[in-house]
Amino acid sequence: MKPFIKIVGIVIIAVVFSLIVTLVGPSLWSANLPQLPENMTIDQWETGFGNHGLIGVVFAGIASLFWYCLCQWAFKIYNPQDVEKKGYIWLTLFLLTVILSLVLAFVFTLNFKVGGTYVYLFYVGNCGLCYYLSTFIFFTPTFQHIPWPAAHIRIL
Repeated sequence: MKPFIKIVGIVIIAVVFSLIVTLVGPSLWSANLPQLPENMTIDQWETGFGNHGLIGVVFAGIASLFWYCLCQWAFKIYNPQDVEKKGYIWLTLFLLTVILSLVLAFVFTLNFKVGGTYVYLFYVGNCGLCYYLSTFIFFTPTFQHIPWPAAHIRIL
């Protein structure tokens, strides 16, 4: 598969997760409606939540593209140990994606009185899965075993 097709695939995954935020997210929190502060309406909260969710997904997409570009054009591998060392960069980008989603969830989204657990899990899961699936599905051959547990799954 050519690099351009893989880059388009990463963008498509980010778009799909953006659609999940905008289409599935509202049904998630309407089914598990958190108790909002008295001075806030559900519309105000949904707008903020959706915007911050999209920011997280966009960041995950950019991190995935950054990882792919590093693997495709920047990293020079001369022995197999170099591949394993680059796994820390993948892990760092993954953790940055998760940390950003947590910051967006807890700091920038207004707090609930009760019942926000599912919403916060949605933030983290959506952003983390966007990055993970993008890097797991659209990989360069040299770095195909970096995302955990890709080495075990690709053997099957």
